[in-house]
Amino acid sequence: MTDELDRLAAEAVILSSTDALTGLGNRPFLEDHIRLLASDDVTLGALMIDIDHFKLVNDIEGHAVGDVVLAEIARRLAGQLTGPAVVGRYGGEEFLVLVPEVDAIGAAMLGERLRGAVATTAVSLALGRSRPVTVSVGCAVGEAGSLVQTIQRAEIALGAAKAGGRNRVEVAHTLPLDA
Repeated sequence: MTDELDRLAAEAVILSSTDALTGLGNRPFLEDHIRLLASDDVTLGALMIDIDHFKLVNDIEGHAVGDVVLAEIARRLAGQLTGPAVVGRYGGEEFLVLVPEVDAIGAAMLGERLRGAVATTAVSLALGRSRPVTVSVGCAVGEAGSLVQTIQRAEIALGAAKAGGRNRVEVAHTLPLDA
């Protein structure tokens, strides 16, 4: 009986920290990960990734197709990560990648690799159809103790990537928090 309760408790923890649609960690998982990383004395990269024109996918194709797109983008992003990097669904069509021990150049290179992994191949849909999908990426690097601010800077850089035409990577070198 105790083994069964332990198994069920472990399953509950996994379910409560996993996004059911994408299989990635969800926002609470990411927030827990942020708290853990913030206690380390390392440099961390934050990459905020947003699917370009996702509202149009849902409006034109329907939410079922939007779900297929989200799941496929999640699979592609996760497939590009190695080592201690972690990706999770931050909310809606946004994903957050956290990478320990990276500089701005390394974060930008990873952002470009992730962007390319999405843009290179259209997402396969039902009945032999496919849909091209792109993402915009905002990158920032900071000390683990200031990870929340680093994520805010990545969000600002993401806004710059979208304003700059989408399907691109922007790095928050010196972008102020109030931009």
